[in-house]
Amino acid sequence: MKRPELAQYPLLIVDDDKDALFLMQEHLKDYSVTAFSSPQDALTSLGEKEFALILSDYQMPHMNGIEFLKKSIEIQPRAKRVLISAFAALVDTEEAWNQVRVDKVLAKPYTPSDLLETVQNALIEKTIEEENQRLRHLALVDSVTGVFNQRHFWDRLRAEMSRAKRFQRPLSVMIFDIDNFKEINDQKGHLEGDALLKKVADCFVQECRQMDLVARYGGDEFVIILPEIDSQTALPIANRYIEKIKSVSGASLSGGIASFPGSSSEREIVSHADKALLRVKKEGKGKVQLYSDLSL
Repeated sequence: MKRPELAQYPLLIVDDDKDALFLMQEHLKDYSVTAFSSPQDALTSLGEKEFALILSDYQMPHMNGIEFLKKSIEIQPRAKRVLISAFAALVDTEEAWNQVRVDKVLAKPYTPSDLLETVQNALIEKTIEEENQRLRHLALVDSVTGVFNQRHFWDRLRAEMSRAKRFQRPLSVMIFDIDNFKEINDQKGHLEGDALLKKVADCFVQECRQMDLVARYGGDEFVIILPEIDSQTALPIANRYIEKIKSVSGASLSGGIASFPGSSSEREIVSHADKALLRVKKEGKGKVQLYSDLSL
């Protein structure tokens, strides 16, 4: 059965036989097709435009289909791949197409319905993969702020704590909350409150390193994992976050920091950071407290 919604996906076809190329374009006229008789020209196009599906003939001079598809992975790893090959060559190419992650094989001679079915099935798999990826993303991300949620924070913290212990490397965790956030919600409404949470989250993401992780811990609390950062280095970083968010959003933040070494597990490092935050909230807000300084 024809699936009209699949026509939105762009296809790339490579075949040195121009007559075969023309026929494929005719059979796939309901799709957005870009066709090349030269594998090298096709590789150039892959660097300029994203394709959902790549179809390549196997027998081509200078660069066969396996070699072409292997190079295409380096440029567009998420595209689906179809190898078109004569029956006689299928056995010889089986090991090779497994190495280059060919998703489908279209055997020659094929009928127009064979071609259409192969393309449709590959694109259906593409839509399923995209939907699964979207659902995985939703399971890890906070819907209000767009940063990671508490579930993913704990998964990542377990991994980072394990690595820190194994290699005896520093690791810090910061917990922040927005001062007087309940009053902001009560006075301006929850939509304004959500907008402030998003603005704060965006500031954290912009200021963090790529290796750091920002997550919404719950309510108006945010947590940040900083691999390779000890407590003394973390303190000025946290103060910079507070100053930046104050200038951008007008919000005042309080924060607590705990680190490894000093905290022996992921639960303990979060508990220690939370205790440091509670001390700040009791003593005036708008500052950052190191857990290691609480006993001084």
